[in-house]
Amino acid sequence: MHVVAVSVAKGNSWGFAKNIVPLTADPEEYLSWIGDLASGLRVSNFILRRGRTLLWDFHRRAFAGLPVALVGHNPEIPGVRPSSQWTELKEILRHHRFFVHTADPQFEDGYNMATLEAMAAGLPVLGNRHPTSPVIHGVNGFLSDDPAELNAFARALLADRELAGEMGRAARQTVLDKFSGEAFRTCMVEAIRAGQETWRTEGGSSRFRC
Repeated sequence: MHVVAVSVAKGNSWGFAKNIVPLTADPEEYLSWIGDLASGLRVSNFILRRGRTLLWDFHRRAFAGLPVALVGHNPEIPGVRPSSQWTELKEILRHHRFFVHTADPQFEDGYNMATLEAMAAGLPVLGNRHPTSPVIHGVNGFLSDDPAELNAFARALLADRELAGEMGRAARQTVLDKFSGEAFRTCMVEAIRAGQETWRTEGGSSRFRC
């Protein structure tokens, strides 16, 4: 068996630090950002059950009193539902002003696939400071470990659609630069070659797991 991880942190947590195949999102597959809805957005499943990992208490304090929609399978939270399909999610993304991702650096990466999708769709990202976050503070989003400060950054984006659009364009560029399809293909080919070598060395079948 040959194991592939989507980030260094996840690979290290499993004890497999080689053959990292990074996540990718293609901005060309997303709709043009509008940002006409003065609301933040977070996409996450079972967020209450993963509250410690995703810093849910910090999220609630940081965005208290602000419109921030939650999309995902969260049966414990009334009125919250997942998008019915990818086309609906893309519509949701294009209308919101910013995206939120918070995570404890001890347990989770500073981004996930939903974060990259939001950036590819042209949304700036707000969250806590994290060593693996793709957010450059003040360029493609805002980072702070102070809930009150993050709240102020969110209010600035809610009040200024042009600012959100400018930072969102920088977020799209970040995805192109750091999470490109080409990087994914290159790393996956390397992983496949490593798996083939493992198969030849061990004389057995090789299975891939991400």
